Parts: sequence; structure tokens; C-alpha cells
Amino acid sequence: MAVAALILVVHLVPSTRARPVRRRHGHRPPCLLSVGVSGLHGLQTMDTTLRSYVERGLANVADQTFVFYQEADKPFSNGLTKRALVQRHGFDFYGHATNSKWVSVHDVVRHARCKYVVFLEEDWLLFPTNKTVVRDEIRAALALLESGKVHVVRERSRYHSGEPNHALLMHERGDSFGDTHLLHSVFWSEDPAKLHPSRIWRCHQSPPYWCAKSANADFSLNPVVFGVDWWRRVVQPLMPGGDFNPDLGFHGQWGALDVTVAQGMGLFMHNRLDRDPDVDAPPH
Repeated sequence: MAVAALILVVHLVPSTRARPVRRRHGHRPPCLLSVGVSGLHGLQTMDTTLRSYVERGLANVADQTFVFYQEADKPFSNGLTKRALVQRHGFDFYGHATNSKWVSVHDVVRHARCKYVVFLEEDWLLFPTNKTVVRDEIRAALALLESGKVHVVRERSRYHSGEPNHALLMHERGDSFGDTHLLHSVFWSEDPAKLHPSRIWRCHQSPPYWCAKSANADFSLNPVVFGVDWWRRVVQPLMPGGDFNPDLGFHGQWGALDVTVAQGMGLFMHNRLDRDPDVDAPPH
């Protein structure tokens, strides 16, 4: 559905960051983490999001930071190009002229150069302002993935998830989830492992993470960290292009993969501030 919105002219303050120099015996260390952002529309939203990644420390824990824009050649309402917005924050710019909707995740993965990628969309603000918290959360997520026992780490903020959080709303209404959404209980249960002891277990102590099999942790891209090669090999073949929508019949395939998903305190809050007029946005 086309959503019309009044776009405010945003005063964009150029942001700068000092990239950390990672050197060891004169050699560049391996590329471990990419941060890839899928963008479509919303000047103020993307500007605020990227600034949070720079100022709150996410960019400094990554080896590669970039934005992949859909409809990349379409400027914002005030004439600013999408490339200019991205590059003023020090992120690399990629894009194409079409709107790939849900499977924009494949566009991001295709440009990720590192072993793991944090997949984000333009309206996921980095909530913690403490850079140590951000660093520790990312390190724990990577440790879980490096163990080989966890395949996907969710990083939506547990206590500052933003709106709408459909799982939380369903819980507050008393709606039944069945078994496919049990890991979402991190949003309302102090200890999801006690709430669902046969389905959820504590898989990292500090910062805390809980784990579940994909049959009990529905498919979600809001937001996630995963291995690039693993995604290309295991998940991407199940997600064709075109009008594919994972909400329509994909959860059965996802659950059958029998992969392990982790979720903990999380880092990102849903924070949609604006949209360009006459742009269709995939739902969250």
C-alpha cells in the first residue's frame, strides 16, 4: 500500500569516525564482521540510523560497513542522492534500480566480504549509547557463531524493541503462539529457559543469550547476525526472488532446517521516522 508522508527537510550534520587500526605483526587480520544495511526510503530514518551506528560504536567493531539501496537512482524528496547520504557517514554504497522487497537480504549478503554479517534495515536504531555494551554484545554473538553450535543470533533489543513488536502485542492480548514463536518469550520472561525448559536453554552467560531450535524460533530478519557462507548455502536456496514473502508458508521450511537460533539483550530498536511519499514498504 502506498504510504504518503510529509518529508521534513533534515539538516544532515556530517559525521566522522576514526577507524580503528587493526594490525598484528604488520599484517591485516582476517575480515570477521560486515555490517550491511538494506535501504529503500526515509531520509531522516536512514540518517538517524547510520549516525547511531557511528556514534555508538557499531561501525568500529566491524571490518566492513555498507548500505545496499533499492531504487538507488531515485533521490530523496529534497534532491539529496542516496549515495551522498550513505557516504557522508563513511559507509560504502551499493544499490540497484529495482525494489527486491523481502529478498533484499540476498543483496546485502552478496556484498558482504567478511565471515559474518549483521543484517539490518534502515529503521533499526542502535539503542545502547555505551560502546562497551555494544562491543560485548557483538563479541558474544560472534563467539556463539564461532562455536558452530549456533547458526543465527537475533539482536532486537529485549527491553527497547520499538514498535510494532507483534510478538509482544500477541502476548499482551493473550493470543496463542503455538510452538513456532517460543523464543520471543525473551521479550516478557525474565528466564525463558524456565518458562519453556524443554525447548529453550541458556547458551551464553554474560551477556545473557537463550537458544532454541528453529522449530521454536520463527524466521525473522529483525535484526540478525549469521555466517555469510552458511546463508548462501542453506537459507538462500529456500528464498526465491520476486514476490517471495516469508510470512506465507516459509516457517515450515525454516523449522525443518533444525538450526539453532540465539537471542539475548539485543542492540537494535525499531525506529521508523519517515518515508518518502508513494513508496510501498514491506511490513515488519
